[in-house]
Amino acid sequence: MRDSGRESLIGYLLGALEDSERSDLEAQLAGDAELRRDLAKVGRALKPLEAARMNHEPPAGLVARTIDFIDSHLVRPAKEESSGRGRMSTRPEPLERRGRFRWQDILAACALTLSGVLLLIPAIESSRSHARLLTCQDNLRHLGVGLGEYSQLNAGFFPPIPSSGNMAVAGAYAPQLLNAGVIDGPRRIVCPSSSLAEEGRLTAIPTLAQIKQTKDGKKLLILHRLMGGSYGYHLGHVDGGELQPTKNKNRTHFAMMSDAPDSDSPRRATLNHGGKGQNVLYEDGHVQFIRTSQLHRLEEDFFANDEGKVEAGKHENDAVVAPSHATPFLRLRLYFRGLSQAGPPRPGDESGEE
Repeated sequence: MRDSGRESLIGYLLGALEDSERSDLEAQLAGDAELRRDLAKVGRALKPLEAARMNHEPPAGLVARTIDFIDSHLVRPAKEESSGRGRMSTRPEPLERRGRFRWQDILAACALTLSGVLLLIPAIESSRSHARLLTCQDNLRHLGVGLGEYSQLNAGFFPPIPSSGNMAVAGAYAPQLLNAGVIDGPRRIVCPSSSLAEEGRLTAIPTLAQIKQTKDGKKLLILHRLMGGSYGYHLGHVDGGELQPTKNKNRTHFAMMSDAPDSDSPRRATLNHGGKGQNVLYEDGHVQFIRTSQLHRLEEDFFANDEGKVEAGKHENDAVVAPSHATPFLRLRLYFRGLSQAGPPRPGDESGEE
């Protein structure tokens, strides 16, 4: 790819490209592994800006003080003074000072440059974070439309999560939506603020066949984490002792998806968006950004069921959004963990769940 194309990578990361430019670059990224590595390098180079992620207000009067400082150190034109005969004469500056920068001029320039940098870095980072947040919201809205179309094709039900077998994880939604043709590719399941986006690891969603046919436990766990990207999905609910899929009732406060929750964070808040908050997709298709500091104020914890567990809901109104690799039952979690520790099966060994 030409150097001009590589220069557009920073614009892509900052969300500064036009839609057509972004689409062209994403098409090139899909087919160019070296370009994806370059994108990851540029992302890492911009990482120091994370230290200035919070929005800052410049100190009061900074601009005025900077201007006054520069003004006080400017080289003034030579002053005219009266001679004894009533004529004005000019007193020249010493010869050695003409045409040269004084140390005060250099100091003033450095101060001005530093002030500009201190004001510019937070502005760039704020713009970049906002662009990523909006892209994430756009992804979830697109997925919400896909979920609605899927439910129309399947008697009003969203993609089911099996109660056993290789597909029995929250991320099972994504390959089913892709297989149904209601989402347009893997980029829709990657939040641009997630580590998955920075690493550029997800270029294709694992297919249903790949997941169902995998017998290597360690590989299966990798597929489970990748299949749902950087988002979390509703786990379904239990009724009559059986895991039930969720029916589309167009509820305004029933969480279906969100930025993937993290089990090690307080209240399982996501690590996407710098841990500041998460975008949440509700059943009626609208998306809302909920700050991490506001999670404790919600009437319902949609990252756990009514018993406080990251498992399937206890009833049809018990929304539980879990990361891609999460299972609807603890026994399945233990099963997959044991399968990964056992290693790949030997030829002829057909034991275990499928």
